[in-house]
Amino acid sequence: LPGGMPGATNLKESKEVEGTIIAMHHNKKLVGAICASPAVVLAPLGLLNSQTPATCYPAFKEKFGTFGISWSSSPVVYAKHANILTSQGPGTTAGFALVAASLLVGVE
Repeated sequence: LPGGMPGATNLKESKEVEGTIIAMHHNKKLVGAICASPAVVLAPLGLLNSQTPATCYPAFKEKFGTFGISWSSSPVVYAKHANILTSQGPGTTAGFALVAASLLVGVE
């Protein structure tokens, strides 16, 4: 899920997007979100919680607290047990992409 505003809000308000994210999560598929989307989209869906390490754009970290989620200062965070990958924003996209690629196709 891309970040940015109002894009993250638009994604959150889409029932089609919500259904796709929930189906992917229940089917143990990788769910990735960057910038505002972890806080604006994933947190309200209940996919992030106090047991799921995650990060988002620093200006949105207070939203994590609203849902009882601890914000990580790491630029990219992978929660293996939930198969959720989060990243802080535009400056962290290269790291996000490398982790996503390694999870999807391996490190070779």
